Amino acid sequence: MRLPNVYGAGAGFGFSGFEGPAGCLHDFAGTLTGDRIGVCFGLTARRTLAFELEHGVSQIKYSLVVNDTLDAVLVKGAEEGRLFFAMTEHKALAGRVRFAKPVVIAESSCTSFVRDGCSVSDGPGGFTALYTEEGEETRFAFAYDPDSADAAIRRAKVAILTDLDSLLARRVAFFEKLPSCPITDEQIERVYYKAFSVLKYNIQTAEGKMKGLWTTPDRLPHRNMWLWDSCFHTFGLCYIDENLAARAVEAVLERQREDGFIPLMMTPEYCTDINQPPYCADLTQPPLLAWAVEHCYKRTGDKEFLRRCLPKLRAYLEWNLKNRDKNNNLLCEWYVTGEPLCRSGESGMDNSPRFDEAAAMDAPDFSCYMKNECDCLARMQEALGFEKEAERSRSIASKIAAAVNDLLWNEKIGMYTDRFPDGRLSDVMAVSGFMPLWAGIATPERAGRLKKLALDPSAFGTPVPLPSVSADNKEYCTDMWRGGVWMNMVYMIALGFHRYGMADIAADIVQKALKTIARWYNQNGAIYEFYHAEDILSPQTLARKGHSPLPVDMRRKVVSIADFNWTAAMYVALINEGLYTK
Repeated sequence: MRLPNVYGAGAGFGFSGFEGPAGCLHDFAGTLTGDRIGVCFGLTARRTLAFELEHGVSQIKYSLVVNDTLDAVLVKGAEEGRLFFAMTEHKALAGRVRFAKPVVIAESSCTSFVRDGCSVSDGPGGFTALYTEEGEETRFAFAYDPDSADAAIRRAKVAILTDLDSLLARRVAFFEKLPSCPITDEQIERVYYKAFSVLKYNIQTAEGKMKGLWTTPDRLPHRNMWLWDSCFHTFGLCYIDENLAARAVEAVLERQREDGFIPLMMTPEYCTDINQPPYCADLTQPPLLAWAVEHCYKRTGDKEFLRRCLPKLRAYLEWNLKNRDKNNNLLCEWYVTGEPLCRSGESGMDNSPRFDEAAAMDAPDFSCYMKNECDCLARMQEALGFEKEAERSRSIASKIAAAVNDLLWNEKIGMYTDRFPDGRLSDVMAVSGFMPLWAGIATPERAGRLKKLALDPSAFGTPVPLPSVSADNKEYCTDMWRGGVWMNMVYMIALGFHRYGMADIAADIVQKALKTIARWYNQNGAIYEFYHAEDILSPQTLARKGHSPLPVDMRRKVVSIADFNWTAAMYVALINEGLYTK
């Protein structure tokens, strides 16, 4: 087992809900810093725990760098000193260091003072306290409280008593219990365990209206629970704990509204009910919940879980059919706004050129998701003996499939594309056009034509395959869904090619994707939200929704986010499901 040991600026750091109580309302999570060793915690006024190296330290050798623990050796001349720190609970960490001094760097809006032997920082977002005990090694603890300096001090003084050796052993034990990596490649294996660290990092616990464990796309900046992200998370979480994966998707279903609607984003306090510009509507996200629920059921065989989920899944399906098929042709339309940088946040493909005309269109991806949801629903209904309900679900799925083939196939370009209200087919080729493979809708002949596009360097056969729009699109660039490569799409499309007996192209796509993630992790120390299709630019330099990526400040969503949860989940799933083999 090759544990992740690459220090990466922007990589997430914080206590996991898998280890104990953790919530997002007063989260003490941060990112590893790039200009020095340390963690910048994402409070309203940032506080950074940094380590000032003594003169003569010539080398840093990292042995473990994961979501809640850093272990390294500092080399000074012929001597070696240890730098170790780890989260002890949701709002505290503790560690020891030789040849470096722990310090707190606070933003200018903070004030600093000393109380009870602690260096305290008071500023927007709350209080932090650094407590140190000097000796041959300096022991230290750093703690946070949103309301009280005294509480932060007490927390630090408790944390410094932690048995650090036992803490490290527990953290390593987490990785030892995971399924071993089936690929014998050192770089890929190291990222494999890093991916599990990311999955673990983004688990939160019951808080407010959240009844139990739930997951977030990333602790900074998204923080909250998102619909389709949570579905993808289950495909990686099941390799940590099958019941945890089921919990992640059920957490979303528990926030359903009485009319069946489920919002794109949920917090412990509220669900999105956006009624002001630019949205002026309730927004949902790609319906993948039945797919995720069925995936969990196949692994657990838990029929009580199915019984709890099925009524909610059916109600959500019916809400979409009622509210997202305005022309009643069984093809669903994403809600589209006039916001240029995010015309369709509901689709998940926020800034795709698909939506540049700001028109509601019959969408191949939305329709395929709905067809697949009906298929999944039918199989689960059969498992519970609901034959009539299953027959109805199969009937809807069949009608959606026929409508996709009849109305969304663009013969001129050989792909499924969006359809405008006047019947005109869009000429924007996007990864959404491959979804009929994943949903089992495409005819064999059309599947063959989609394969040609996937192999064509001027279309989707870029060095990192499957850019979000075709490489010959005039809007093709590095910005998110205008050309970036997203691993959830790679996963679904690889499944689609497998479904049509094209394991060779699926394996080629997956191998290139895995190697890309591994290469940038081993260079930058992070797993990213999306990647450059030409594989020339580092993901951390890519623009996001038109914004420049520098300077990096995660209070602004302007970079390909580091340690993004569904990329980690897809990495684990792609490896364990054998999609990399022909």
